[in-house]
Amino acid sequence: MHHAFHHDQQLSELKRLAAEDPRPVSEIYDELASNITTILDTAAYFRSWDQDRTP
Repeated sequence: MHHAFHHDQQLSELKRLAAEDPRPVSEIYDELASNITTILDTAAYFRSWDQDRTP
């Protein structure tokens, strides 16, 4: 469910950026996708770091 929300948010962000950005939509999408992957990787890292600290 949470992932679906992120996907909808990503699509609306893509549409907004595409309206303002002269680049091809595919290029904008690739950039967004790589940003989201980085965010998710970082979140996963911190989550495991917190779990390691829990006694």
